[in-house]
Amino acid sequence: MTADLSGPPPRWPRSARDVFAEAMDAAARTVTLWQQPAPQGDEVLREELGCLLGTDPERLTITAGVRATALTYARTKRRIALERPTFPGVLHTLRAAGADVSLHSWDELLRRPPASTLWLTSPFRNPDGRTLTVGERDTLTRLTTSGHRVIVNEAYRWFGAEPPVPGADRLGTLHKLTGHGVRLGWVDSADFFGRATAEMLGTTPSPVWQRAWGLFLRRGGLDGLIDATVAPTLTAATRFHERLGLGTAPGPHVLIRPRPNVDEETALRHLAEHSIKLSPGADFLADGPSLRASFTGASPGAGTRLADLLKNSSLFAPDLVRVR
Repeated sequence: MTADLSGPPPRWPRSARDVFAEAMDAAARTVTLWQQPAPQGDEVLREELGCLLGTDPERLTITAGVRATALTYARTKRRIALERPTFPGVLHTLRAAGADVSLHSWDELLRRPPASTLWLTSPFRNPDGRTLTVGERDTLTRLTTSGHRVIVNEAYRWFGAEPPVPGADRLGTLHKLTGHGVRLGWVDSADFFGRATAEMLGTTPSPVWQRAWGLFLRRGGLDGLIDATVAPTLTAATRFHERLGLGTAPGPHVLIRPRPNVDEETALRHLAEHSIKLSPGADFLADGPSLRASFTGASPGAGTRLADLLKNSSLFAPDLVRVR
């Protein structure tokens, strides 16, 4: 059987599906939700997310996801310095919406910011798993104080949350727990909604859909999704790291480096011949040949299986995992 470590969508347990069906039914029967717009977001959903995230619900704006959120930053900021490697969907959205986007390593972003707006992902950046250090967080805090707009995408906070960077805009989504169909995210910011009205009037999810998710959270449905997704993911990641003797804290994905003269296609084909599926690093604008392994949806044994194959293959370097 093929071990799919390309990041397949999570699977819902039956208990969570039942809770959501009940929440959706209750939301659909709330007549006022069909009659009133909620441009900043449904009050029940914002209240539940506020409790979950440890923030004031008044700071939260509900969006259709991280890429929908990017539309406002592209319109209002124009010049944006984006991390590299990165999830390219954000890059494409920002540029399509008219922003002048440049790509930089974290070291470049923090040492000499090339723009007044900086976009990073932490914790557990996709694809390499990098998480902000204490020193990096302090640097970002100083940048927000000096007038920079710092945007931190916390899409992977479910696998290990960290304290927010003071003054930064925090982006979030349920996508990593629920799958692509959720079409729901948020921004935790003191002033985002005031700047985002143009987009929020036409791109936010239906108030009925939002209320359903608010009730789902209120009734404990998220616990079932976390149990079904986070625990197996971190178990597989931990076994991978332990098998290779790595000291880095495991997250949901890692970036793996072949030997210098081995290209991504050759490395991927070799793994496929052993029934293991990974993603090319080029898909995430990685600097040089590399493969991304995502442990979401993987069995605990998949981490061990991948580690053993990498150790016994001549195609991969001894320092094969990149977490910089």
